[in-house]
Amino acid sequence: MKRFLSYFLYTLLFLVCLIVLAKISYSLKDYGGRNFDLIPLAIYNSLSPIIIGFMLAIPQLVSNLRQSGKVTYDWTRALAIGLPTLFIGIGLILLFLSPIIGKFPGILTIVSPEVRLFGSMLFGYSLLTSIKKKPFDQNMNTNK
Repeated sequence: MKRFLSYFLYTLLFLVCLIVLAKISYSLKDYGGRNFDLIPLAIYNSLSPIIIGFMLAIPQLVSNLRQSGKVTYDWTRALAIGLPTLFIGIGLILLFLSPIIGKFPGILTIVSPEVRLFGSMLFGYSLLTSIKKKPFDQNMNTNK
């Protein structure tokens, strides 16, 4: 029952987060339509999937942190997965705000919005799931 309740509460929190993100998106679309300023919407559309990726990673993070051991961060995994997906995810921001990339958009313009969405979500997910617990070394605990 406790496990069911924790998953149920997590799902409710996740749904509330999605509703709040959708309301913010709607407000920014309205603002952009009235003021012809799409930069806040582009920034939001690039960063909000990272929050969704964080939310999707929470159950695995809690499971990892419940194990005994020392908390570590897998930098190799975070950099190998995180950097490319971050670049794809924030490509729209880079197009708007970077004078160099804005002149040579290249691959950032042919990447579909769905790929940018999943890239940002994967970035957020990989950041949190790179947190692990390494078991304590048995030799370190012996007093000689």
